[in-house]
Amino acid sequence: MKNKLIKTITLLSLLSLTGCSLSLSTDGEKNEELERLRDMGIIAYEESTLGIPIDEENITENLISGHYYICHDNVLYPCYADYQTYDEIEEYEARPAERFDIYTSESVINIPTLFEGDKLYYYNDTGILMFSTFERMKDLGWSIGLRNLQSTPAGYVYIDLENEGDGYKSIMDSLSGMRNIASSSILVDKIGGVRLTSDLCENGIINGLIEGVKYDLEVYNGTQYYYYDAVVDTRYFQSYEVYALDKYIPLQDYLYEIEIPEYLPQGYYDIDALGMFRYVKGTQYSDDTDFNERLLYEYDNHMEGDYSLSENKAPAIYSENPLLCKYRAYDEGVFGYEQTRVLTYEEEMAKQEEESASENTAMSEIGLANFIAASKTTTDVYLPVDKEFSITIESEESTGSISLQFENGKTVKLPYDRIAKTYSYTGKGSGGKGTIEVKGLYSDYTIKLRNASTKPIATETAE
Repeated sequence: MKNKLIKTITLLSLLSLTGCSLSLSTDGEKNEELERLRDMGIIAYEESTLGIPIDEENITENLISGHYYICHDNVLYPCYADYQTYDEIEEYEARPAERFDIYTSESVINIPTLFEGDKLYYYNDTGILMFSTFERMKDLGWSIGLRNLQSTPAGYVYIDLENEGDGYKSIMDSLSGMRNIASSSILVDKIGGVRLTSDLCENGIINGLIEGVKYDLEVYNGTQYYYYDAVVDTRYFQSYEVYALDKYIPLQDYLYEIEIPEYLPQGYYDIDALGMFRYVKGTQYSDDTDFNERLLYEYDNHMEGDYSLSENKAPAIYSENPLLCKYRAYDEGVFGYEQTRVLTYEEEMAKQEEESASENTAMSEIGLANFIAASKTTTDVYLPVDKEFSITIESEESTGSISLQFENGKTVKLPYDRIAKTYSYTGKGSGGKGTIEVKGLYSDYTIKLRNASTKPIATETAE
């Protein structure tokens, strides 16, 4: 019990220090303000019902290792997935557009929101985090529980029951009862009394429907007519961009704080195929907030510079880290152009010549100086009597060889601290003189002495 309490206090203190803290207003005042904003259609709070207060005694027992959490007002909200049409694929691949995240009216509220000032954490008690894949999902809006709708050359709309996962929830449960009755292909004829044609469908779903409205759905299996009540209770999100983020701050209790780059656009993100969160650049959002403003585009024809702006095809993964980035931009002014563009042959040759010339110049200028600077140098130091002293040499170079030789012939080597970037030695003086020998340092360095001097030390005499 004591260990749990200590761990909970540590986690609470840690998250408070990193910015995930309570509002200064009282709960009543805060709730009243949030209600007022909600009446105006503005959301400034977490709607998710899955929050875990971080002051709970068993907080870490409620966290799932390998999962991501939004921290808002001292509550952790897991990134959430209801139904995904895909399994996790290799991180470096571009995401195909048929990847969907699907939610119902009841489940969509559990998508947490990362507001300005909130934190995104990764929890893992068995391993370390390499990088995070942020798969951006386009909000397609509300529809009925049918997807992968197809059209005939004449524009009629149908669904193939042989394709697993074409539907979702109640509608597909009803239609699947027709399987093998006459035909696996079901003609979706009318919705709300309006004949359904291909121009009313996009991305394989019926677009432009209003949540909660019930429509008459008329379908045909062969020539057999069927009628259903179809409620608009399904919200679709489609993959269309992907980013790799590799910067984070390791914290205590197996937590990592993910650093969100400034360029990342607000939107819906499925992180590592584990669940979605909503990213808001601000402290509130509404139905008018644009979460679909695109940043990355897929090329159709590189030579002609033809971007397929109307396509929802997800381009290759983008990252500021060149080891993770597979995205390429080919036109000046397009996001990522300077970082990812492919140089022409002439530019590549000029770059190689410039780098070669620069390297040769640098070597000719510093070759002799480096040789001289790296030659052995010695400095005499006078040591105290029966008193602790220290010698510290500050240097960015870790390949030097530094030693201190005493008058009695004893020699000690000064080890290098890669964090402090220093060579150092601490000992108790017995008077006399020592010699610091420095070898292998090409750049300037600084010698700092404590209770030692380059000049003789005056000895205290008794009165």
